Amino acid sequence: MVVHNIWSELVENLFNLQNLYLRVIVTLLIPIGYFNHTFERFFIVYGKNKRFKDYLIIIMGI
Repeated sequence: MVVHNIWSELVENLFNLQNLYLRVIVTLLIPIGYFNHTFERFFIVYGKNKRFKDYLIIIMGI
């Protein structure tokens, strides 16, 4: 029942899609920010080994 109401609300009012996209983006930015901070800490700890750091940068696409 709840899914039907959400779906009909999205179909009836397309401006709600903007709100949906905004919520998805904010929801994704929170974990990305957390993991980015974690990766920075990881690089600080293992930053002395240049080759290891280069491999991590290539693998993670940073």
